[in-house]
Amino acid sequence: MTTVEFSHAVSLPVDADTAFWDLLDPAHVPEYDPDFRSWEPRDWPPVVGTLVDFEARYGRVWAEGTSRFEVVDPPRTVELALVRPPTPVRSRLVWSFQPADGGCVFAYRFEASAPPGLGWLARRVLALATDGMADKLDRLPERYGPV
Repeated sequence: MTTVEFSHAVSLPVDADTAFWDLLDPAHVPEYDPDFRSWEPRDWPPVVGTLVDFEARYGRVWAEGTSRFEVVDPPRTVELALVRPPTPVRSRLVWSFQPADGGCVFAYRFEASAPPGLGWLARRVLALATDGMADKLDRLPERYGPV
């Protein structure tokens, strides 16, 4: 397998519990990430196995998909894996929250893995899924007022 990843961390001026639930809230995802038209967990609050249906932009194309919560450990971490559409590239999104200086550090990681010979496809998926993500993450502290 070829695995590539994008990771970025940002300090938020709110505690980990507040950030965890705010960033997972289906009503808030399109507010802070305009590359999502919708993000709808089938159960709330999510638990391991909960499916989430979404519509997201990859480059210039809008696509529908479904991910599954693989780990839900509030307020420390959450992991999601893409289950639909079927693709030879496996993708995993990992968020972690660590208390720090009266707030928290939010770490975002997106991994794409592909079978031998399809590393180029994993790199393309990663590029499309994370285009502009560092800028979006760097603006997150603004959600919570002056830093």
